[in-house]
Amino acid sequence: MSGTTGRNLLRGIARIARFRPDGLADIGDDAGAVATSLIPLAVLPLAGSLIALMNGAGWYALRDLFIVACALLAPLVVTHALARAWGREALWPRFAAAFNWCQWAIPVAAMGLLLGAAVLVMFGLPTELSGLLVLLGVLVYALSLHWFVARHALRLS
Repeated sequence: MSGTTGRNLLRGIARIARFRPDGLADIGDDAGAVATSLIPLAVLPLAGSLIALMNGAGWYALRDLFIVACALLAPLVVTHALARAWGREALWPRFAAAFNWCQWAIPVAAMGLLLGAAVLVMFGLPTELSGLLVLLGVLVYALSLHWFVARHALRLS
């Protein structure tokens, strides 16, 4: 993973989550970094599918595992093709590793938005509106974070 330690990785994720491009230096930029970044995203769905298989779920468990694999790998396949088309294929491993690791920042941001929405509800904001604001906030943050990672990791203008 090109010398990246656990502490550096957490620091890199935290910096990228706050839109600081210097965090990319802590993520890793080779195939090993990409593979390592996929492991935590795949472990829970894999364990769930294995448990479901052992409990007799059969094809349903395999179907769910296939869906998760597609959801994890489709963004990487699409972005690799785009990086190649843009002449940035050599930079793609850094993007892919950062993209995968930064998926963990989105639920953390969602929890912060939920806390803020709960405070607003206590001051009289309708619950439905606060839920919509949280959903919109998470969507905007996720899209902004993904664009930020793509722009800086692939050195796009």
